[in-house]
This record gives sequence, structure tokens and C-alpha cells, in this order.
Amino acid sequence: MRGGSHANNYPLFVEERVLSAETVPATAGHVAAAGDELRRLADEYVDDLARRHPDAATELGDHRFDELLPVVSEAALADERRVLDRFAARLTDLDGPALEPELRVDAALMAGDVARRLFEIEELREHTWNPLLANPGSAIYMLLARDYAPLPERLHSLAGRLAQVPDALAAARSSLGPMPQVHLETAITQFSGTIALVTEAAADASAVDAAGANAAPVVPRRRIISACDATTSASGRCINTTRYSCPAGSAKRSCEITFTTLPSASDMQSGSLGKSLMRSHSK
Repeated sequence: MRGGSHANNYPLFVEERVLSAETVPATAGHVAAAGDELRRLADEYVDDLARRHPDAATELGDHRFDELLPVVSEAALADERRVLDRFAARLTDLDGPALEPELRVDAALMAGDVARRLFEIEELREHTWNPLLANPGSAIYMLLARDYAPLPERLHSLAGRLAQVPDALAAARSSLGPMPQVHLETAITQFSGTIALVTEAAADASAVDAAGANAAPVVPRRRIISACDATTSASGRCINTTRYSCPAGSAKRSCEITFTTLPSASDMQSGSLGKSLMRSHSK
């Protein structure tokens, strides 16, 4: 932090400039120019948000980045912080009194969102201690559960996101440190649900698509290949592999995702989680 309170470090909107009821007389040209600048700024902000957080974009109904997952690496977060600082500066420099009242509200909402995201990156740093953020289940589920596009298109997006899961999990493993046990236990359970979603719901959707369109499914109907015998496995972990068709343009003939999850029953009963799905110890 740059000293002082977080609010003081990011004076996104000085009250007397933007939110005060007292306004400086402005010509119609000034009002129009201020409104146009805010709209440009808002469009750039939403576009940047959607590119950096494609799962959130999908949830909001923006499907331009449905084949992507968010990148949560230290380098990506540092770049996001720099961009947010620039947005904060541009918001502060807006000619607030010239904005129409409803646009002042929009500007204040945007300023609050910028401050929230900066706080999450600089102070909360949840990606270093919460393994739940690394679960791609929600990003995958939204592509299957919502009929916003024909099923073949959504399955194409699904294949793209599945292809990025290994890299996303690798980035999470490199970022995560000591984790609260409750978060770790919950993550283990939720990742098991994600494996079931990928291997069953996605395969079922592909089978329906293939039957209806008389075409090869994007995700072959194939159950997980599982090695989960705690009596013979030294680590006591389940190793689950899901194979699927690679996205267009891939040099590979087949792709797969390997999830390493679930400590052995003896570990759970003894209260020791050992190495978790994130390959990191709980605290």
C-alpha cells in the first residue's frame, strides 16, 4: 500500500466534484463532452473486465470470451492493478459537475467497483489462500446450463475452457500458500463435483448434440479413468483423467485433463489432509 487508508489512496471521486448537488454551470457542449467521455471510459472498462474475467462475462451474458478461463497469475494480477490505477485516474479527472445526474451515479458505481477490485488484488489476495477460486466448475456449468446459443456452439466453447484447465490449475498451485482447513476441505468436495460435471454432464450434452445433429460429439461420451485405491496408492489420492476432443487448431489428436484429488479415507479420518488437490498444506 502507498500509505494511509485504502480510501485515501484511491480518491476516485472527490465528493465536491462529482456527487455534490451543487453544480457549476456548464454549456450543452460541456455536458455532452463529459457524458461521451464517461461512456467511452465505461465501454473500455467493461471490455477489459470481460477479457480478464471471462467467466464473469459469461455470467453477465457477454459471450465473446466463452472459450477462455481467467488467468490468475502474479504477472496477470500486477497488470490488472496497473490498468485499474489508470481507470481510477481517468475517473478522478472527469468533469464531474458537467455530468448529468444519472451519469454521476454511473460514474460513482464504476469508481466503487474499481476500488473493490484494487482492494482484492492488493489487500485481500484471496488467490494465495482460497483454493475455491481455482475451481472451474462454475465457468463450465454456465456453458451447459444456459441455452443462450445452439448446443454445438456451447460445446465448442466448453472444449476451449477444458483445454485451459491444466494451465489454470498449475497457476493456482504456484500461487497458493498455507490455506485454512475449512477452505481446503470444501475445495476437495467441490472439485469432486466438477469432475462429475465434466465427465458426465458434458458427455451427456455431447451425446444429445451428436444424436440431434448427426455429428461427432465435441466431448466424447467417456467416463473418467480413475485410479483411486488407497490401499495400493502411496499418496492415497484419486487420479482422474477426462479425455475430450481438442479445440480447433490444436496440433494434438486428443486432449485430456488430469485431476489429482481426494486424500485417502485414512487421512480424512485422522484429520490430516496431507497433500490436497492443490498440492499444498493447510494451516
